[in-house]
Amino acid sequence: MTNRLFGAAILILFALLGLAGCTYESNSLAGIACPDEGARSGALICLSGVWVNDAQTLLDVVGDDVPDVPDGTDIPDVRIADVDKDTTDTPSVPDTSDGGDVDPCVPESDTQFCERQTTICGPLSALDNCGVTRNVDECGSCQSDERCQQNLCVPASCNDLVKNGTETDVDCGGNCPPCATTQACLVGPDCLSGVCGANKACRAATCEDGVKNGSESAIDCGGSCPNACATDMGCNGPADCQSRVCIGDTCRAPTCSDEVKNGSESDVDCGGSCPLKCTTNKACSGPGDCQSGVCTNDVCLAATCSDGVQNGQETDIDCGGPTCESCVTRYTQISAGGSHTCGLRPNGTIACWGNDGNGQATIPNGTHTYKQVAAGFAHTCAIRSDDAVVCWGKAGPWRTPPAGAFLQISAGFEHNCGILTDSKLLCWGNPGDDRLVTGTGASGWGQVSAGTKHSCVTMTTDISNNSRCWGDSSEGRASLGTGSNNKYKRISAGEEHTCAIKFSDNTLACFGNSAESWVNQRPSGTYTEVSSRHKYNCAVHTNGSLACWGESNSNRTMHPVGNNFVQVSAGWLHACALTAQQHVVCWGNAGDGRTNVP
Repeated sequence: MTNRLFGAAILILFALLGLAGCTYESNSLAGIACPDEGARSGALICLSGVWVNDAQTLLDVVGDDVPDVPDGTDIPDVRIADVDKDTTDTPSVPDTSDGGDVDPCVPESDTQFCERQTTICGPLSALDNCGVTRNVDECGSCQSDERCQQNLCVPASCNDLVKNGTETDVDCGGNCPPCATTQACLVGPDCLSGVCGANKACRAATCEDGVKNGSESAIDCGGSCPNACATDMGCNGPADCQSRVCIGDTCRAPTCSDEVKNGSESDVDCGGSCPLKCTTNKACSGPGDCQSGVCTNDVCLAATCSDGVQNGQETDIDCGGPTCESCVTRYTQISAGGSHTCGLRPNGTIACWGNDGNGQATIPNGTHTYKQVAAGFAHTCAIRSDDAVVCWGKAGPWRTPPAGAFLQISAGFEHNCGILTDSKLLCWGNPGDDRLVTGTGASGWGQVSAGTKHSCVTMTTDISNNSRCWGDSSEGRASLGTGSNNKYKRISAGEEHTCAIKFSDNTLACFGNSAESWVNQRPSGTYTEVSSRHKYNCAVHTNGSLACWGESNSNRTMHPVGNNFVQVSAGWLHACALTAQQHVVCWGNAGDGRTNVP
């Protein structure tokens, strides 16, 4: 039996080996050439380029496991590759006739696996071509400007919640809207603030980062920044500009007609460099800002007849016009002489009245104005506006002043003394009693007073002896003491005595014959001015009231009451005082009209 089976198998094998070279006749197509290997037509199949009968081959060429031709002996099929791989093939299924034949299957590649499932990117888990579950971690990656969505690459966007494309952080930076503070960045434009820090993170906007950001109307100014923007910079409103003028989103330069307080103006469109002066109650930085010329506590005040300024309808300082009194009755300084009186008016002119027997009350002709006037016994001297001194009245060497620029003068009996602008002291006139000796050419002097036969002066420097007197020293009139006892801020040389105001406490001190009332009856209290002449004195109290003491004949010590006096001047037998309102009042011997103020 065994030999029979073996011999049959050998016969079949030889038959198969010769098939490729045989020609078969089957119906009309058998043995005819065919172009497509494995193609079928009825019972014919295309093998080796010709049509053959499927049953004659004993081969399973289509994978449908046709049983062997019965021969009484089960001979296993001799198989070749499954050519058509059609859908009827069932991989790994045994041949139904002999139970051992298995259809072969070659697994596809990962790339083929992903492509067959139309998966371009991302992971994939599915059955492969052999029916086996396959897992691929990553089918592929997308381009830099794409993202993977449901295993397909789609264009990236600025709202896909993924950092992709040119973005520097999730959905921001690059071609997307700017990123918020602390988000990643590469350059300033990637950030809302416009500032990308050294750590490649967006920084919050500040007012000194050199970038226009936040609420700023221009770089680091305007909006919530403390600095207002300069001219020609951007603005969103007036508050953004230094000029407070925003026109067309641009800060404009300040003008004197923009209805805004800006530039050097002290108030809206007035004061400062503007030609228009500010009216009453407007702000000011100085008198020049105000129409009235009066600026008090940074506010322009209305013009008055006592503000020390020519304003309103005044024709001169605080006088003239329809509301103020006549200018001829106003004075800024007063000086009482032997029997005449002179006063300096606000406009710089001088008026003299009283005895004019020596021409002492006749002011020299000319157009000069003056700074100070000093009435002596029978002559008068004054400092002109050019600082030169002129004298008139009784003839004598006292009428010839030295050249130089003077700051202050004092006229005595027959001599005068003056302090120059360089603080040097000069005296001229009758040289008797050495009244001209002391002080000539010296420096550092403060206030000088020429008396009848002696003179005194204070000094500006704080030295041990800051006041001194020279000339006739009888009666002790020139003895001022030493050390701290002779430091005086004001001094006046009389006829036979001297009075002064102490530096230490503003009280009075008098020197001369201590038995005389004009020396020993000085009043108590504190004082600002003192004036001494023939056996009496007058002084201005710090409260503005007057005090006079000494011989009272001719009523020269019967001073007026009130507390608005700022200066007093004692003549030989009469005295005059100046009020804060620039009025002059005189009392004492009224002869020759010396007390009749014009």
